Amino acid sequence: MGRKLLIGGLGAALLLAGTLAGVSYGGGGGITEPEEIVLTHSICGNDARCGYFMWKPVKGSDSRFGQAIIGRLPSHDADGNLVGTSHALVTTGHGVGSIVTGIERLKDGPYTSRGSVTFTGFVQPDGCYFGDEVCTFSITGGTGAYVNARGHATVERVQRQIRTTLHLIP
Repeated sequence: MGRKLLIGGLGAALLLAGTLAGVSYGGGGGITEPEEIVLTHSICGNDARCGYFMWKPVKGSDSRFGQAIIGRLPSHDADGNLVGTSHALVTTGHGVGSIVTGIERLKDGPYTSRGSVTFTGFVQPDGCYFGDEVCTFSITGGTGAYVNARGHATVERVQRQIRTTLHLIP
């Protein structure tokens, strides 16, 4: 009788463990409905770290120059809470514009969940980082709570900050 109870209890435990593992595995599919996240970042300098790498023209040629900017900027939500870090690479050719790739690494907060969102796109010369324009980038994916995210991101300069809005769709 004791052996039958032991085998029954072990079987029930295995069945319960399998059920819980299936539930936890199935719960990580990313966002399920459209979501908008507004983040603000400091301009390079204060609490934001940026590196500038100038490209020089080749001697004896009329080639133009450009630069690469690598940035690591704290990300704040609408209430000013620190909710992550923005990593950016801006590659600029003199007079032709910039290619921008950004990664928003987010943690759990009132408006955010743990994960990352990647976006990329092209900025016209004197675009959103320097003027009053709003630039739009394609969201190319994400991780964690934002796995398989799609949509677009808008970036604009607002006074002494940069505002990034992630328009996410599942």
